[in-house]
Amino acid sequence: MEVDSHVLRHRIHKEQMAKWQEEIKEMQSRDTCNEAARALLENAQHLLCGAPQASPAHRPLQDFSGEM
Repeated sequence: MEVDSHVLRHRIHKEQMAKWQEEIKEMQSRDTCNEAARALLENAQHLLCGAPQASPAHRPLQDFSGEM
């Protein structure tokens, strides 16, 4: 009976380890995606901060009346 208990504990331990390994893989995948998203957002922020501010001489097209 003691051997069966030991085998059962070993099997449960292996199953738990496999579950944890799968969860770790999922977290690593999410981390990779988050890092890529962070890099894109930082790049966008850099581009936006470096963009010239709109002035009356540089109105957006939707505000352009077409008159010369």
